[in-house]
Amino acid sequence: MKTYEGTFTIRWTRYAVPDIRPLTVGCKDFTSLRAELARIRTSFNENGDDPRCPQYRPWHNEHLPPYRITFDVHERK
Repeated sequence: MKTYEGTFTIRWTRYAVPDIRPLTVGCKDFTSLRAELARIRTSFNENGDDPRCPQYRPWHNEHLPPYRITFDVHERK
C-alpha cells in the first residue's frame, strides 16, 4: 500500500479564487490512485460541496458543480 499526499484545487467559477484543500490517499498502485481521483471529481460534480467537510466554504452554493478541479499529488517518501 502506497500513500499519496498533496492538494487539490477547486475553482467554483471561472474567475473565482481557488479553493485549495489537503488530500491524503492510500492506494495499491497508480491505477487505483487514478480511480480514486476520478471518484473525488465525480462526487464534486454530482453533489457539490459537502457542508460537513472541515474546509467547507459557506460563501458558495453547495449544489453548484465546480468549474475545474486539479490535483497536485505525489507519493509520500
